[in-house]
Amino acid sequence: MATRFPFFAAVLLVLLGGAVPYHTGAPQRACDAMVPGHGSPSESGADTYQVTAEKQPDQSVRVTLTGTFKGFLLQARKADDVESLVPGKFVPDDNATAATLDCSGDVAAALTHTNGDVKSQVKATWIPPANWAGEVVFRATAVQEYNSYVERILSAPVSIERSPHGRKEDTATTPATSGAYAACGQTKGCFGTPKGCLSRGSCSILLTYVARGDGVDYELSAPAS
Repeated sequence: MATRFPFFAAVLLVLLGGAVPYHTGAPQRACDAMVPGHGSPSESGADTYQVTAEKQPDQSVRVTLTGTFKGFLLQARKADDVESLVPGKFVPDDNATAATLDCSGDVAAALTHTNGDVKSQVKATWIPPANWAGEVVFRATAVQEYNSYVERILSAPVSIERSPHGRKEDTATTPATSGAYAACGQTKGCFGTPKGCLSRGSCSILLTYVARGDGVDYELSAPAS
């Protein structure tokens, strides 16, 4: 049962990593504008980051975000309209660092972080939608601190060809969206241990919290036990 006890909840949040939104990844509401929503404007410095995209023979794309950041959001966009999402699927190289995010009803259409550790590089494979062809760019937002981020970091365009035989189904996994993990990063905050357990739905200890008026409702559980 949820209990309201603002001070104790705040202490628990600090012990588990601090009450900073980027620890749990970008929420779905960030899918369109690709900004954190922390109330601060974007900073200059996109040239200090790099997104590289290398097309593979099967038309999948190896994508790498390089720089110094704690949080990030990565999507595929149309090269001639970087405001339009291309709903392919991301498969992260390291599930402890990155997790997929559903956007506009499209499964695994974005990639985001799973923790607030400092990162220098994130790698993933992007699989285009079936029967889709055109030029795509990869657009990233990098979060350095809670109120410091850089947006509109773009890769060079990549031309995707339509496959006459269709594309193989990928095996991308998405963060747990049911049970104790439902709505994490959307309507409630979640912290868990060990590191990376939120994306796998395998936390040994899970703390969820929701701010309500003058207090915080929180639940502490051990869903993996």
